[in-house]
Amino acid sequence: MATQQQSVKPGDRFIRLGPYETVWVVKRLLDMDDMPPHLHLTPEGSDARLLTFSVAAVEDEKFFKRLGNGS
Repeated sequence: MATQQQSVKPGDRFIRLGPYETVWVVKRLLDMDDMPPHLHLTPEGSDARLLTFSVAAVEDEKFFKRLGNGS
């Protein structure tokens, strides 16, 4: 993963689509041996929860909508 440019980076914001459209922030990218790239998400404004998703899942517009990095 280190040699590959990622389209998602820490600070990027996404809405998880569904009945509760929570805004999630990418906290860090994970490099897991023999697995596709993953990342940690936390709800915007809180570190009380931590979710792990593959980068592919977060980029899938059926599940998440990108908001940008909040800058």
